[in-house]
Amino acid sequence: MEYIVLNAISFNVEKRGPQGRIHRYQCKDCNANFSDFTNTIFQSSQAPLGSILYILFNLKNKNINELSEETGLTRQTIYRLKNLLTTSKKIK
Repeated sequence: MEYIVLNAISFNVEKRGPQGRIHRYQCKDCNANFSDFTNTIFQSSQAPLGSILYILFNLKNKNINELSEETGLTRQTIYRLKNLLTTSKKIK
């Protein structure tokens, strides 16, 4: 499998195992560490991907309190994700 590592493409990548719920990788050529979310809008988020997708698909139908109760994330986290997702959508 081919990975993009810091603006370069490498086939020499080692899976380093999970860090929480996110898998980490290391490039054997340059020793750079990265994850599935590196260079994405989710890079700094620690929320599970399933919860992020659930929030994304239900933003129009439910309010922040409902999403917080259903996902187990705090209202502040839901609010940050909502702003992140809506801002990213406007850019594109």
